Formats: sequence, C-alpha cells, structure tokens
Amino acid sequence: LVRDSLQNSLKIKRGLRTSEFNLKINAHLARGFTAAVIERVAEMKKLGVPPDIHTYNGLLQALGKECLHQEAWATILDMEAVGINPDVTSFNFLIHVSSHRTRGNLANSFHAGAPLQ
Repeated sequence: LVRDSLQNSLKIKRGLRTSEFNLKINAHLARGFTAAVIERVAEMKKLGVPPDIHTYNGLLQALGKECLHQEAWATILDMEAVGINPDVTSFNFLIHVSSHRTRGNLANSFHAGAPLQ
C-alpha cells in the first residue's frame, strides 16, 4: 500500500512537472518564441522530465512556424521512439510545415529562374 502510494505520488509529481513545462511552452508559442520552445523541450529531456503529447505538439507547432521540415519529421520519430503516438494535431502541424516547404521550394525555383517541375 505504501509502495503504491509512493508510485502514485511520483507519477503526479512527474505530471505536474510536465504540465509546468507545457505551460511555459504554450506561453512561448503565444509570443512566437520558437527558440525558447526548443530550449524548454531540451531542458525537459536533460532534467528527465518526460514530454507528453502536448509537449510534442507545441514543439511541432513552433517548428511549423519556422518551416523546419526535417526537424518536424525528427520530432515525429522521437515521439514514436518514446512510445507516444502522434495524434491528429501532430499530423496537422506536420502537414502545415510540409506545405510551407513545398511552397518555399517552388518560390525559390521561380525566383532563381529554374523551370518548375
């Protein structure tokens, strides 16, 4: 009984820590501070605070705003590696960053005088 209580309190403490980081991440997102979002997620991992789906979706949102396509895909792979399944929101952010990448490539080709394929 004591062991179960201790395990439950550790889970609650971990959840609170994760949620505290998620609040900071959301505040950075609202201000458009992409680098700060990335730093908070790195800090979580360094401290051993487990990211959750909300953490990863915040990171994907930040990466999408900066059109960081490869980093967004790496985030999806990281999610799966730690046992978190991407959800609809995750894939919407991935589609968003991918669509910007495509538009950016087309625009760059057009401006460079390269033929569009």
